[in-house]
Amino acid sequence: MRTFTTILALLGALIMLASGLVKVLSSSFRQDQSELYELAGSAVPSWFFLAVGVFEVLVAVALVVPRTRVLGGLAFVITMAGALAFNLVLASEGADPDPADFAPVNVVLGALGLLITLLWMWVRRSDKKRASSQPAPSTA
Repeated sequence: MRTFTTILALLGALIMLASGLVKVLSSSFRQDQSELYELAGSAVPSWFFLAVGVFEVLVAVALVVPRTRVLGGLAFVITMAGALAFNLVLASEGADPDPADFAPVNVVLGALGLLITLLWMWVRRSDKKRASSQPAPSTA
């Protein structure tokens, strides 16, 4: 179960890292996103997408490090919930593509983050139970 959860966490980290790096490194991408949401009837400054990108990179790092994986999974869920709300609130019939079209992706990725969090908590709990049931080494 540990290996499976680690693979899921690395997959989530890869997704968040790719998404975050695009937002951080590509000013044209940030500008395109701002224009898309402007078409949807809302003015979202490009620096907002830069801040989201930095946060996504931090989430990716937290998912890779086993000690912070639960925090990373929760941050992943929060990020996707925020993205879902953002896309649904800014949805408009006039925008192409409509931001609401991304809602299913946000839901699936949020579920992945929740799965990572719950499985890693279960793995850590199992490890603690196993460690506490083993006798302490004798110091003779």
